[in-house]
Amino acid sequence: MDEAKIITRLDGGLGNQMFQYAVGRSLSLRYNAPLYLDASIYRSYTTRQYALGVFNVAAERLPAANSPLSESSVLRSTGRILGNLARRLPPFASSALSSLITKKNTAIPQGNAEQGFGPLCREKQEFEFDQTVLESPPPLYLMGFWQNEGYFLAYQDTIRHDFTLRLTVSPNVGDYQRMIARQPSASLHIRRGDYVRGSASPRLNVCSLDYYNNALRLLSSRTPDLSVFVFSDEIAWAKAHLKFGRTVFIEGCKDYEEMFLMSRCHHNIIANSSFSWWGAWLNPNKNKIVVAPQRWVNADIGDRTPVPPDWVRI
Repeated sequence: MDEAKIITRLDGGLGNQMFQYAVGRSLSLRYNAPLYLDASIYRSYTTRQYALGVFNVAAERLPAANSPLSESSVLRSTGRILGNLARRLPPFASSALSSLITKKNTAIPQGNAEQGFGPLCREKQEFEFDQTVLESPPPLYLMGFWQNEGYFLAYQDTIRHDFTLRLTVSPNVGDYQRMIARQPSASLHIRRGDYVRGSASPRLNVCSLDYYNNALRLLSSRTPDLSVFVFSDEIAWAKAHLKFGRTVFIEGCKDYEEMFLMSRCHHNIIANSSFSWWGAWLNPNKNKIVVAPQRWVNADIGDRTPVPPDWVRI
């Protein structure tokens, strides 16, 4: 473990892990350095787990005992708590706290730095592209969510390949895929769950039915005979509240299978969720229309958003 390496710290669910992998992969390609994934945080998670194993990712998982932060539980716990707090504060307070965190944690604890883990590169502003990150050579330890395609757009073909499935999908996925392919189709993702009942729900901004109805009207006006394939963590709620003529509700699929199916639709209506963001981004249709919510979170963060400029925000 003495080579100049890129280590990216994983945190959150599948979509978040994909962003964290993508920035690390981009840097590993830029500097021809090996990429390692630090998944040690999932030892203390009860609702999330390492999820990238379903893809053809080009990285090794860092042994838990060798995690740069494994010897500093105080740093790990404090950083996570302060980072979550910073994302809930008003902009001026969040900026000040983030600055303090960055100054206090500019490097991995000395013992690990000597092993070649390198300085800590922490995300400064959520959703905002920071060019200096790409100009940071290894060794490097990345900590953040990195929800901006600017970090990996230069290597998008490689990233798309890395996120192809290495696992065989279930038979019903093949049935859905054939239905999607034979007609003008759009995925529609409704995220509820922790967005409704979690501790961070006031900030997460559940998309309204008005948003989905407006998105459907927009797509229908541009795509005659559109069929909509609905994905949701509360599919019963979606069935009860979403009314559209040609609708298929996706059931009985694993999360990565649902993302795969989203990417096979001709167009996409996403929630303010990294999960459906990736379903739309991985859609190879050059003429796709992706509709995204104008406001991503309930916070005064200006116009910062992970939505690419060629997607439609309403």
